[in-house]
Order: sequence, then structure tokens, then C-alpha cells
Amino acid sequence: MSSLQPAAPYTHGNVVSTTHGGRSPRIYNAVARLLAQGLVEERPDLAEFPEAVAAWAEAEAIVALLRRHVAEVGAIDPETNQPRESSLDRLSKAERNAAKMREPLGLDPISNAKLTKERASAAHGVVDLAAIAARGREALAARTIEGEASFVDHDDIAGRVLGAVKDDGIKRQRQAELEQIL
Repeated sequence: MSSLQPAAPYTHGNVVSTTHGGRSPRIYNAVARLLAQGLVEERPDLAEFPEAVAAWAEAEAIVALLRRHVAEVGAIDPETNQPRESSLDRLSKAERNAAKMREPLGLDPISNAKLTKERASAAHGVVDLAAIAARGREALAARTIEGEASFVDHDDIAGRVLGAVKDDGIKRQRQAELEQIL
């Protein structure tokens, strides 16, 4: 018998065989939490989108772990003098996914510019609507001051339309009655 004892089986959750951690949720989730926390500290406006931030952070964590692995072992296998196809493919796919996750958050120059433009456009639209409503209220107030018929509530659009329709209906009914008499 040999004096060497067989190695004890690895316990559940061990990381002995982990090469890069890019496929281990326990590892990449820990990195992702740090990335998400850092992003929200830098961009507090993104805190209202926790799912998108978490998806981005996970993608970036996997990329960081895979890049680190490729940097450690090299892109070329020294024994075969060939590219490490599996590692490079996995890294390339992870980088594409991370780029996709950056877009909705505006974390690259082009998507940031698009989001900034859309936000400015939306803000401009809201300001214009508020200005139009204010001008309408001013016009109604001016009509009241000038002695024209006013409505009970200037903000009651439905009431104004209903009143106008009723007034029009009453005028038509009276006109029809006059035509019958004559």
C-alpha cells in the first residue's frame, strides 16, 4: 500500500477548480455588486433602474474576469502556438453583451448623446405644453374680464365642450321652431 492518501473529495461550493470565475455566479455576482454600487454612486440618476444596472454590472463583471484570465494565461497557447479559441470566443461574446447592456443606461458616448438629446426634447415638450395651457387660461381670463360669457371652471375642458354643444343644439332647435312657425 502506498503511503499517499487519496485526496478528500471537494466540498460543495469550493473554488479550487475555478480558472477565471466568468462562469461562477458566486464570483461574478460579487464583482457585479461592487460595480453596480460604484455606478450608482457616480450616477445617482440610474438608481431608479436597479434591474438595468444589475444586468449591466453582471455583464461587465464577467468581461472583467475573462479579460483578467486572458491577460494571465495569454491569448496564445505557448505549447501549441495557437490562439486560445475558447477563451477568446467567450470574451468576445461577453464584451458584445456588456456593450449591449451599456446602451440603455447611456454608458457609452453614442448612447449617452442620444439619451441626452431625448431628455432635452422631452423636457422642451413639457415646457411647451405648460406654456400653451397657461396661454389658454390667460385667454379665458381675458374673455371673462371683457364681459364675454365665461364658464364655471376654466380648467373644466369637458364642461366647456359640453356647454358649447348644448348651446349649439339649443340655437338649432330654436331656429327649427322659428322656421316651422314662419
